[in-house]
Amino acid sequence: MVMKKIFYRVKKEETVRSISEKFSALPFSVIKENFLTKELEEGDMLVIISQEEENCYTVKPLESFLSLSKKFGVSVEELKRLNPAPYLFYGVKIRLK
Repeated sequence: MVMKKIFYRVKKEETVRSISEKFSALPFSVIKENFLTKELEEGDMLVIISQEEENCYTVKPLESFLSLSKKFGVSVEELKRLNPAPYLFYGVKIRLK
């Protein structure tokens, strides 16, 4: 597992949950690392500790083998070989290499 420290500026209408999902971080760690006691505001600067596994990716809503192959430059066939499930589901971790 690779731990990354990311500095991120909050965009309009983002929440701790949406930001933590974007960076594969735990919502609690975002709150704890930034000593959050109030709602996020546009422009706030956050420190995010991402807990990404090397060569892995967590599937987001509406993503498919085709969209991920374009996003990561890996063929659909290779993704299916590495992840032998017939479908992708939101929240599932898949291998990319």
